[in-house]
Amino acid sequence: QVVLSSSGAIFQAVNRTDLLFYSGLLSAITMVGAISYGIFYEGTIESVAYGLILAIGINFFQAFFLLINRGLDSSFLGFFKELKYPIFTTVILGIVLYFMSDIDIDNLYLSLIFKFCIALFVFVTINLLDQSNRVLISSYLKKKKKTK
Repeated sequence: QVVLSSSGAIFQAVNRTDLLFYSGLLSAITMVGAISYGIFYEGTIESVAYGLILAIGINFFQAFFLLINRGLDSSFLGFFKELKYPIFTTVILGIVLYFMSDIDIDNLYLSLIFKFCIALFVFVTINLLDQSNRVLISSYLKKKKKTK
């Protein structure tokens, strides 16, 4: 459901609702299988959660493979080349937030604000390392100056 909500409109726009159907069918089978595994084989809510994480990952790959490769007749590898920087940013932020979980601040709100500020700083710093992001920000700021 999560993946198909973003790709479904594109399937419809390129008039490939047949692929949307197949993708939805595969998604339903994967999700029901993951939930069933968690409930009937493991019997814990954690196993259901892990199964859903795995199922969502599988659904991402199958839905976007069908969309990019079959629906748009494009390269699936090229799609992932475009995602390398967002994946890198996500991994770095995940590592930073993982190690920040050891920081113990008694006040929940102060802890939230502190961790948010650190994560925002890391996110902005990582995105400023990319030349295309710097060019985008620079052109935006120039445009803002001209409109004043």
